[in-house]
Amino acid sequence: MTAVRPCPTSCSRSAVQAAGTTLLFLDSSALVKRYVSEEGSAEVSAAIDADPNVVAAVITLTEVLAALAAAHRLGRLARASQHGAVQSAFRRAWTDVLVVNVDVALCESAGSLAERHALRAYDAVQLAAALDVARELSMTELRFGTFDAALRRAATQAGLTLIF
Repeated sequence: MTAVRPCPTSCSRSAVQAAGTTLLFLDSSALVKRYVSEEGSAEVSAAIDADPNVVAAVITLTEVLAALAAAHRLGRLARASQHGAVQSAFRRAWTDVLVVNVDVALCESAGSLAERHALRAYDAVQLAAALDVARELSMTELRFGTFDAALRRAATQAGLTLIF
């Protein structure tokens, strides 16, 4: 089992204070760009280097691992050893991520967000998790990163500060 710094349901002010002054919430479309070279990779790396206090919904672990496997199948990670090295790098970095757990209340919120913003299920969970963290903090302490157009629109409408 991977050890993580959990944020039970949401990140508390003390978790943020322990991590630093701001949090960078990344969905899988953003986080995977740290490990697979594609458009937006430089921006993601720069954002994480500048603000390494990354928070993500627990489902991001599965989504990124699936995206890395797909990149390997499609030849974007040419050798099996490259895939293994990239996957290991992600798993090591994941231990530093503040993880928002998904519970029934968050899923209920995600269902409402999916309906309101015409989001896919996991995108709605990502948004619900970010909004839950933002409620615990001031909105200025959370920056949201996604490369999904529908999720970006919904996050903007919900008042989140977008980094990309």
